[in-house]
Amino acid sequence: MSEARRRLRRGQSVAGVAHALGFADQAHFHSHFAVAYAVTPGRYRRLSQINIWSVATRCCWPPASPWS
Repeated sequence: MSEARRRLRRGQSVAGVAHALGFADQAHFHSHFAVAYAVTPGRYRRLSQINIWSVATRCCWPPASPWS
């Protein structure tokens, strides 16, 4: 499963990862991944692609003081 996480972080498709790692189908991979990591492989892939620094600087950095 750690190889699956590496491949998803690199941006490979969920179906491609499932096939490459020898799962019977995407649903089989999905269920095993969700049990192991408490997140679906598609959501894991999307979250790993987010650039946190650009999101933080675009919307709310530096944080506003609650007293201003």
